[in-house]
Amino acid sequence: MTRKNFVGVAIFGLSTLLVSGCAIGFNTGTETQQNSGNGRTANAGALEIRNAVVVVNPKDTALASVVMTVVNTSETDDELNGITAAKNVGAGGGTLPVALPHKQAVRIGYGSDVTILLTSTTGSLQPGTFVNLTLKFKSGESIPMSLLVVTNDGIYSDVVIPDLAITGTAIEGTLAPTVTPSPSAS
Repeated sequence: MTRKNFVGVAIFGLSTLLVSGCAIGFNTGTETQQNSGNGRTANAGALEIRNAVVVVNPKDTALASVVMTVVNTSETDDELNGITAAKNVGAGGGTLPVALPHKQAVRIGYGSDVTILLTSTTGSLQPGTFVNLTLKFKSGESIPMSLLVVTNDGIYSDVVIPDLAITGTAIEGTLAPTVTPSPSAS
C-alpha cells in the first residue's frame, strides 16, 4: 500500500471513530439511568420491589392505586408498614400494614385484595408524570422510588381504583364494589 493510500485509510478510520461516538468515553448519554417507564424495580436488603407503578382513573385523577410485587427473600417475615409520598400526594390508605412472609412474593394492587391508595387534591396524579414514594418496612429498610402514573386501561384495565371520600386530611371509604360471581347452574 502506498503512503498516500495509508494516510487516507488512517484518516477515514479515525474520523469514523470520532463520528460514531466511540471517543466519548464514560460520558455517553446511555451511561446514566433515567426514570424508566412502567414497571420500576428496586432492592433493599432481602426485599425486592418488582413492576411498581401508580394506576389512576383518567376521569378522576384524585385517586390512585399502587401496583407492585414485593418479594421477601429473607428467612424471616417482614411487613410493609408505611409509605410516604412527595408533597401534594397523600399515601397510606388501603390495607396497610402488608404482611410479607419469608421466601414469598406478595402482589399489591393487582390480582389480590391487598391495596395501597394514593390521593391528591392538587392534580399531582396526572398520567405520564412521576410520583416519588418511600416504602417503609418493619425490618427498618426503606426504599425510595419514583413511579410512573398510568391510566387504568390496556394491561392495567383490571386494576381497581379506590372509591373514597376525602375530607380534609382524613381518608374515608372503601374500595370500589367488586363483581360477585353468579352461582352456576348445576
